Amino acid sequence: SDYTYKNSDRIVEKQKSLLLIIEDKRECFYTFSQGIYETTMVISSSMSSELENLFKTERLVSKITDLSSVTLRLPENNTKMTGLYYFILKRIAWEKINIIELISTTNEFTIVVDEHDAALTFNVLKQLSQ
Repeated sequence: SDYTYKNSDRIVEKQKSLLLIIEDKRECFYTFSQGIYETTMVISSSMSSELENLFKTERLVSKITDLSSVTLRLPENNTKMTGLYYFILKRIAWEKINIIELISTTNEFTIVVDEHDAALTFNVLKQLSQ
């Protein structure tokens, strides 16, 4: 599930509380991105009720459910590979797959899509690696 809240003085404390709840849940996917005006959190749907309870006094900007994610492990030299993300995203766009979120670390790239696009997204990415 994808939640976006308006930033407030309390939002970081609530994120800390959420991290304490999920710290032992290895199967739980959680990531957040804090912008100037809002914060987005993507979390496994199994933990949505905990997040909603913690953030119930915050101003919800957007909530998107029924999502799936596909994560690619990138080569260690990916930061030196010009056009890598373009190559991936172009193929996804050609298939008319709507991307809800893009999440990355140095060597991982996660694409969050509607559940009904998950299999097609996986197949497109699998073809890229062949």
